[in-house]
Amino acid sequence: PEPSSLPNECQGQWVQILGAVSNPTADRGDWRIWPHMQGKEHWIRMMGARAGLVANFLEARHIGMDGCIICSEFGRGTQSNFEGHVGGLWHFKHWCRLCSRDDAKDMSVFREKWWEDWAVAGGAIRFNHADGEVQMCRGSAPPKQLGLPSSAPSLAAQAAPAAFPPTTPVPAPGGAEEVEAFAKSRPQEVFSLCREENQFYILMPHVGHPTTPRGDMSACHWLSTKNAWKPAMRKSVDIVEKILHSFNVWPECMLCPNGVGFADHVPAEKHLRSLWERLPQGKPIVDCAKNLWQEWTLPLGILKINHVHGQVWLCRGRNPMSTRALPIQAPQGLQAAPQAASQAPPTHSAPPQAMSGQGFPQQQFAAPPSEVSFAPSSNGFPAPHAPSDAFSFAASSCGEPQPNPA
Repeated sequence: PEPSSLPNECQGQWVQILGAVSNPTADRGDWRIWPHMQGKEHWIRMMGARAGLVANFLEARHIGMDGCIICSEFGRGTQSNFEGHVGGLWHFKHWCRLCSRDDAKDMSVFREKWWEDWAVAGGAIRFNHADGEVQMCRGSAPPKQLGLPSSAPSLAAQAAPAAFPPTTPVPAPGGAEEVEAFAKSRPQEVFSLCREENQFYILMPHVGHPTTPRGDMSACHWLSTKNAWKPAMRKSVDIVEKILHSFNVWPECMLCPNGVGFADHVPAEKHLRSLWERLPQGKPIVDCAKNLWQEWTLPLGILKINHVHGQVWLCRGRNPMSTRALPIQAPQGLQAAPQAASQAPPTHSAPPQAMSGQGFPQQQFAAPPSEVSFAPSSNGFPAPHAPSDAFSFAASSCGEPQPNPA
């Protein structure tokens, strides 16, 4: 949302828009209780994606992000755009060094030192470099208070019905994981999650967003190297292969006919290089993506994946009425949040409206704790002034070396 659209009760106080990228396993403790700090791949995918949401929001308002409060501790500036920098290896190494300090033994207190904020029209927005939480404030930001854990109210708790209709995305921790777990454990039943027949639904979100609305391949961090590509695409291709295998379909890559094992081949460097050949310099990535969907018709419906951004669509039935993807029915009794009718830019751990066409439809995680939805947009802020075929950032969320001073 815009800070100016927050309820009057939020005047001069921070309100949580997006929660932490992972949930601690204990009330108190150091970095070891935070899943996203357990290795560089976890950190890069989760914190980089969240930083990208903030970057998109600020760039749409022509606000620059110069410097980094983490890396400046070690005399370094930003290595790339904000998303690529926060999700980069050097930034992660610097954070690991900070985590070795004595005052980092209680992360709930230590995190309060690492808020970075920006003034925007009507208020302010801030990003926490420890856990990726995003908060907004209407009007002037309150003075900084160090040493005590913050207790900013959530947007859901503050939202008045008139200002925030039920369709406005709000935090839904664990929702994406529940849908993913259902698809993996009961792949043949996954089509039952589609509420309407002959309508596409988003099963897996796209794995990233370009840093500019009409950016080419160079604006997409997950396409930059094999080390960024492999973990980004792994979940989407694993689920696609599992569903196809359950129907005795053994997929081949449409870009690499000689590729062996779809889920192993697509995240591999050879496939990435083949994809690069189809992403010419200067051509907007959203346009390239439109032609890189791979589709399978199964007994119960249609399954498709995009080779550029990894989004997975599902349709119960074989005659989809449109190319627009809607929120998916949540599994195990959870109720998907309704879709907004004319969708103005919303927010949260994933944002708003489905974008048109076969490019990068946005995915939205809108849901109170008892709900979950996969809607068009991804984990965060839409770019309000972006063209209709642009998309906002996807937060998808793997584990290697434990944090230690590098």
